[in-house]
Amino acid sequence: MKAVFIVMAALLAAGAAATCLFAPGYYAYLMGTMATTALVGVGLNVLLGLAGEVSLGQGGFLALGAYGVGILTTKAGLNFWEALPLAVLLVAAISAVLSIPALRVTGPYLAMVTIAFGFIVESVSVEWQGLTGGASGLAGIPAPFGTGGTALLACVLCVLALALFHTFTRSPLGLAMQATASAPAAARGIGISALPVRTAAFMLAAVAAGLAGGLQAALTGFIAPSSFPFSQSILFLLVVVVGGAGRTLGRWSGPWWLCCCRSSSRALPNIACWFSAPGC
Repeated sequence: MKAVFIVMAALLAAGAAATCLFAPGYYAYLMGTMATTALVGVGLNVLLGLAGEVSLGQGGFLALGAYGVGILTTKAGLNFWEALPLAVLLVAAISAVLSIPALRVTGPYLAMVTIAFGFIVESVSVEWQGLTGGASGLAGIPAPFGTGGTALLACVLCVLALALFHTFTRSPLGLAMQATASAPAAARGIGISALPVRTAAFMLAAVAAGLAGGLQAALTGFIAPSSFPFSQSILFLLVVVVGGAGRTLGRWSGPWWLCCCRSSSRALPNIACWFSAPGC
């Protein structure tokens, strides 16, 4: 069974690499988008699947990572490899500050705090025109490679994140998160403090979203406030739910299923026109 799994994984990896490097640009872009979506899902799975907390602000962290790379490359003159780690560190710092008030509440109240954070990020990106370009956004964001190479980089980082998540679930911190989520009273009884554990989960989810945002900015070459609507945060939550909270491979199957649904829904109007009157 293990050999079959390894063979299937190798075939999927080869297919993804071939799509990124040899398929037309649109398909490479689609593969890269699936990888960045899965990357956000991996981070959110730490928060939701292990720690049992819901965040609807991952779109805000994605935007921070994207704007971090966009601003540092187009305005500060840094290259992508210098800008990406700095952007991720910025997201980590902001998430640490946000966790102070956010993690004093749980459940739907935490979701409401993160929703407010997402709208604050969107408002700042629109109003701070001198830095973010306002509603017009930032163009000309350099990529480390072409579309296919950048998409392949996103896929490689996504696979790495999945492997790290699989290992993390069995680590002391991962087990502490699961204990805090499933039996908080018992976890307190054996000396596990919930607040540091939940803070770590919150920050890991934010860092994964920031990394995905930086990759997405390089992949598209253009970002604007309209690139990060609130519906995107709902999509990320759906990725975790569809893929299975707490599971490893679900983080890839969720984005694949959702991308297929979105592509099919775009094709539905054209299919309907085939059977309608002329002039549709």
